[in-house]
Parts: sequence; structure tokens; C-alpha cells
Amino acid sequence: MGTTAEELRGQLAQQRADLSYDFDAIGDRVSPSRMVERKQASMKQRVTGFKDRIMGATDTMQSRASGTASNVGSSMSDTMHSATDTVQHAPESARQVA
Repeated sequence: MGTTAEELRGQLAQQRADLSYDFDAIGDRVSPSRMVERKQASMKQRVTGFKDRIMGATDTMQSRASGTASNVGSSMSDTMHSATDTVQHAPESARQVA
């Protein structure tokens, strides 16, 4: 038994949809504005990759900065405790020297 008119219409509609998709893809590929957008995205990706190789990734830099900040904070705390101890023991040290 042969194909019915309805089946042929369905097949033609599918083929039209496929061709439309292909033509849109080709048009998008050769569109000057899309070419520029792809080139810009490619260049941005290369620059970001180069920057990350040279300076490290952003998350690595943030973790380094946070580690440095905590080291500075603990160092300042130790210095403050040392200065407080020196001031508190200054009269005793002066008596011993005298």
C-alpha cells in the first residue's frame, strides 16, 4: 500500500523544518555581526586564559588574599600583646635596672 496524502504532507513539513533550520544555521554562520561576536568571545577567552596563567585564577587570588589578611591580623594581634606586656612590665624593669 502506498503512502497517503497526509503522510506525504507530514514528511514535507518535516523536510521544510529541517531545511529552515539548516538555512538559519548557515545564515548565522556567515552573518558579519555574528562573526564579530564570535571573534570577540574567542579573544576574550584567550585573554582571560592568559591572565589566569600569569596571575592565577580569581578564586586562587581571593584565597591567597584572605590567607594574607588573616596572617596580617594574627601578626598584629601578637604585636599588640607583646607591646602590652612591655608597657605593663616597664616599671618592674626600671626597678631592676636601678
